[in-house]
Amino acid sequence: LLGQMKSKNLLITGASGFIGGRIVERLAPLPNTKITATGRTTCHRFDALDNVEYVQVDLLNNVPRGTFTACIHVAGLADDKASYEDLFAANVSATGNVCKKLSSECTFIFISSPSVYSFRKDIPYTEDMASEHETTNHYGLTKLKAETLIRERAFTSAYALRPRAVYGPGDHTLRPRILKRVKGNKMVFPGPLSECTSMTHVDNLCDAVIACLNRAELGFHVYNIADANPYRLEDVFLAIAKAEYPDRDIRIKTIPASIVRGIIRFFNMFRIPLELTLQSVDYVTRPAHLDISKAERELGYKAVRDFFRL
Repeated sequence: LLGQMKSKNLLITGASGFIGGRIVERLAPLPNTKITATGRTTCHRFDALDNVEYVQVDLLNNVPRGTFTACIHVAGLADDKASYEDLFAANVSATGNVCKKLSSECTFIFISSPSVYSFRKDIPYTEDMASEHETTNHYGLTKLKAETLIRERAFTSAYALRPRAVYGPGDHTLRPRILKRVKGNKMVFPGPLSECTSMTHVDNLCDAVIACLNRAELGFHVYNIADANPYRLEDVFLAIAKAEYPDRDIRIKTIPASIVRGIIRFFNMFRIPLELTLQSVDYVTRPAHLDISKAERELGYKAVRDFFRL
């Protein structure tokens, strides 16, 4: 895959994070390639890579200069407790600033999110099922607005990829959150837990990014990216817990989601801090099945990695 890629001068934003950092590592071995990687924090992850320059920068105010043949825009804010204003600044305004500073000839790849879907129905969701009226949270709304902004910028070739629940080596979000729920031999969640949830191995996502770079087709293209089959969250959560605590007989206990939502609304009414949010409850209880057939058909995407067969 790497040998087929024609793009040589790359801008990769959000490189200090899990997904952006892994994309840098996957693309860095490509011969005659220069990578400018950006992040908001200090990062020494790429110090040993001679062809990678890391720049600490706030994309709202500044974008590295250069004639980039491609940009993989990963940077953004995904905190479900963040205000709409903060999400808009990080996901829409910063994206707009990056777009303005790049040539329209630059292949633009945006890491979006399936939070643009409502997931109110227990069906596989296709790319055309996203709309501002259907999106149920501010994060998804700002990601969808960013997609619209990129489309209107009219790059010669642009892509929006929508991976869900990205996991894999270096994950510092999904696994730690699950392990925090372990108390002795028990894990407590709102329930019932989803029986059908798409997840995405980070290297499957990297493969999709490389496929976009290789193809660089004219126009704006949107693709769901996920592992080949959806998962039962109970199986995933237990596997994470048992890998960390192999000597424990860990069991999952669920509290009805309706009760949990009522508690959250009560706490929110009186502005009492609470770890759980309505969005996080939906995230583990609603089915969230992505249809990836369009990516398979048009990108040649193949989800070769699986959570239980790494």
